[in-house]
Amino acid sequence: MTKKRSAAKARAAKRLRKKRQQKCIVKPQPYFTWWRVLLIAAMAFCIGAAVALYNDYRQSRVETQLSRVMDAARPGPPEETAMPIKTQAQTDQEYLEKLIAEVKDDYPAQYEEHDLHQPALPPPPPPPRPALPPAPAYAPRPVTATNKIVIIIDDMGLNGKRADEIMALHPNITLSYLTYAPNLVRQLEKAVSQGREVMLHIPMQAWRVPVTDGMLHDRMSGRQIDHMMDQYLSKCIKGCVGINNHMGSRLTANPYYMQRVIRKLSGRNLVFVDSRTTNSSVAYDIAVQNNVPALKRDVFIDHDEGVENAMRQLDRLLEISRRRGLAVGIGHPKPSTITAIRRWTANLPDGFELITVSQAANY
Repeated sequence: MTKKRSAAKARAAKRLRKKRQQKCIVKPQPYFTWWRVLLIAAMAFCIGAAVALYNDYRQSRVETQLSRVMDAARPGPPEETAMPIKTQAQTDQEYLEKLIAEVKDDYPAQYEEHDLHQPALPPPPPPPRPALPPAPAYAPRPVTATNKIVIIIDDMGLNGKRADEIMALHPNITLSYLTYAPNLVRQLEKAVSQGREVMLHIPMQAWRVPVTDGMLHDRMSGRQIDHMMDQYLSKCIKGCVGINNHMGSRLTANPYYMQRVIRKLSGRNLVFVDSRTTNSSVAYDIAVQNNVPALKRDVFIDHDEGVENAMRQLDRLLEISRRRGLAVGIGHPKPSTITAIRRWTANLPDGFELITVSQAANY
């Protein structure tokens, strides 16, 4: 019995020791808990977005440098000098040289002795170009009211029925015709014959919108921009008072290309209206610096559909005009916009006057 009791006590003591040891053991916690997985995924997303933005910025900067090199290498006016390349990192320089190597086959003569690290030699004189039509002469009517409002209808030229309805609106509303509208010159002449001021609505590159034919974009060289602007301005008949941008949230934020566009308006007595499709636009400031008459949009009349929404935006023009003395609104040939403008102009308060673009530019 004594042996059995001793064995039982030994077993009990062993079980007790084992139990105490198990209590001292800390169970390992799983590493990949839900909050850690969520944190890792968020960090990966942020890092990926930052890398993508940096790559897009670097590629845009290098492509701009490449465009300047191509512009400097091609024949150009003698007064223009090529812009020297200033790289900010060795990787950018390598990428730029790679891009230039790809286009060397297309322009062998121009790139034969061109050195990226040295300023380009003065280009030879350009071939003679056909004479452009003289600058349009318009006589702005006198402005009498203290508070002035300008309304421009964009995207004209694609719908004849809507155009007839707009022609029946207030005579001081300015019409801006798309450059790819059919029979553009004939439509411009018809509007001018009815006493309307007209403009050219020039397509410009926008973010997240594919580049199409006839659109000014940042992969063009400076000479290509000049050539396309010459083609557009050759259609600017007498009574065409200026241009404004169609879309253009990307191009109007680029000082180099807007400088090329604005320079084509210098000396032509044409007005540039910045549609302000982006808050980053530099077009208006560049026009002012080059002594080109310029306006900028304050309100989009029909950004939201519906007559009531358009009426609220038109009332905003009254408030802005009361504060600043001049307000510029842009609308489109939509049925709701036409109805709203007809009602609004019929009840324009005293002290406010609807004026044309030329009157505002010469005020």
